[in-house]
Amino acid sequence: MAVIDLGEHYDELSLDAEPRRGWRITRGFRVGVVLALLLVTVTAGAPPRQPVPELVVPAGREASLTVAEDRLFLTELSSPDRGITALRAGDGRRLWRLPAPAGVVLSVIGVVAQRLIVLATPEVEGPSETMALDPATGAVSWRHLAAFRGWGVESDLLLRTEPSDQEPVTLVSVAADSGRIRWSQPIPGGAEPVHQDDAVTSSRIVLGLSGRRAEVREGSSGRLVQAIGPPVRQPQAPDDHSRFPGVVGDLLFVAGGPDEVVAYGLDRLDHRWTARESGLTPDGFFACGSILCHLSLQAGLRGIDPATGQTRWVLPQLPVAWPVGDRLVASEAGFPAADSLMVLDPATGRRLGGLGRWAVLGMLPGLPGSRSLLGVRYTTDGQVWFARLDPATVTARIELVTRGSIGGCEIRAGGDAEVLVCRRPDWAFRLWRLPG
Repeated sequence: MAVIDLGEHYDELSLDAEPRRGWRITRGFRVGVVLALLLVTVTAGAPPRQPVPELVVPAGREASLTVAEDRLFLTELSSPDRGITALRAGDGRRLWRLPAPAGVVLSVIGVVAQRLIVLATPEVEGPSETMALDPATGAVSWRHLAAFRGWGVESDLLLRTEPSDQEPVTLVSVAADSGRIRWSQPIPGGAEPVHQDDAVTSSRIVLGLSGRRAEVREGSSGRLVQAIGPPVRQPQAPDDHSRFPGVVGDLLFVAGGPDEVVAYGLDRLDHRWTARESGLTPDGFFACGSILCHLSLQAGLRGIDPATGQTRWVLPQLPVAWPVGDRLVASEAGFPAADSLMVLDPATGRRLGGLGRWAVLGMLPGLPGSRSLLGVRYTTDGQVWFARLDPATVTARIELVTRGSIGGCEIRAGGDAEVLVCRRPDWAFRLWRLPG
């Protein structure tokens, strides 16, 4: 086990330093989905083929860790180490540190276009600032007095300014590599960009507003194409996401009323269909094989025809599911029950097999076309097993066996490897680079 010695020499940088450029690392990945760790008991399995090297990174209770190619970025929120520290992924050696100014919280958004994107938020009041650092040196490449709110076309950043007596709320599209402003447009207060898969592949940007409304804008200019939804009468709270729009592929979903969703084509904004079902919300849709699926705590999992909006099948006892290639992995309401993870055919909802009792950490993201999940289970003798769950073959392959009390595990993409990150009782991070 390798333990990082945080007493090594490193460069300490200032937020006021002039931007400079050094050599660049290849593009990192953003963490796609973080799922809660569920503890379960196991009685059978097999050990991995070979030991997996481990790295330990000491950290505080409120710390977070970002994995990007050959770098780790440790963000501490409590004194005396408040700020961001860059570590070498291979051995944990400190490379540079960016202290957080007094009264400011720093958080890492991710690595995009060879830039580490950081959000600086005041602890009390005042505008937020988004900045980009050189991952190799920590030098500030660019900064804007606006808060990161989402992703635009071609990996651009969408930033939002705060309103003032002279200026309205403004949405700004910024090139991640250079910080160049591509466009800026005034938007309604409380408008938020709607997540579109892992990246915006459409030429349109969708903004969600309160009161079941949405705005569709041109991604290249920010120009308003059309506002969709009822007129403003009794706006709801901006954080009521049950009424927020959703986007899956070329379909835009907007709430038409209680348990009602209206679907539009994203490009031409033509009305496709209206569906009324118990528990139906516009942000509950996701792609599963050749159809749409919808999840809700009230109604469970259902398969929906994307052309008509008609429900093909309903499994009310399954409130959790993951689409993996042309299969679905779902969890029963009684989780963890025997054979609690099952593989389904999205077209029919038919059960194809069971994967056993695993808590799902998320999709293995490292390689293009990844078609497997990472699962964890705890044995009665104190072991912790991590397995690659393959719905295509309905099999679970053990990738790592370890001991010790750990939790809060997540799977990250680190260049050409998949990195498992867990927390120890002393809040240190434990990292393993899983074999391909």
